[in-house]
Amino acid sequence: VDSIFEHKAVHMAVLIHLFILILMFFDERKNGLWNVIYSCKNGRAYMSVCRLCSLVICNLLFTCLAFGSVILTSLIDYDSFYILSRPVQCISAFQNFTLQMNIGGFFIYYVIWQAVAAVMMSVIVWFVLSVVHNRTYAFVIVSLMFLVGYYLTTTITEQSPVAVLRYANLYFLYDTTYVYS
Repeated sequence: VDSIFEHKAVHMAVLIHLFILILMFFDERKNGLWNVIYSCKNGRAYMSVCRLCSLVICNLLFTCLAFGSVILTSLIDYDSFYILSRPVQCISAFQNFTLQMNIGGFFIYYVIWQAVAAVMMSVIVWFVLSVVHNRTYAFVIVSLMFLVGYYLTTTITEQSPVAVLRYANLYFLYDTTYVYS
């Protein structure tokens, strides 16, 4: 179970999927269709709602598929389906986890919250890329948001008066695994 949470390649795959999906939303600007969409009645509003729905659905499906496949593969490789009914607190890394649930329920809980975090992160990145029309500046801003979030996550302790900044940043949405232990 510990090795599943140390598998960071899935987080990177979700992040790459997020950027590819969001960048596909801006193809009409490259093709010169932005003025046509902008001038249509309900063109922008309808397109924004459709894109938000597709962003949410695609992120939920991809995140659940990515994390679910890692968990399922690990359970098959180590032939450890029998541990799914044990309490999650029996694992030393999760002894301080406050919710009373078994390991199977925790895996479902973990995948759901990773999917919600991926959706929230994708909406924030989509917002930044939509507001800042220059792609270079937009990527610099998103990169700075990740770097500042990483710095806050690694330097602020849980007992600090500003500990909320440790959890209210873009890097936290990228990797929420340290919250569970």
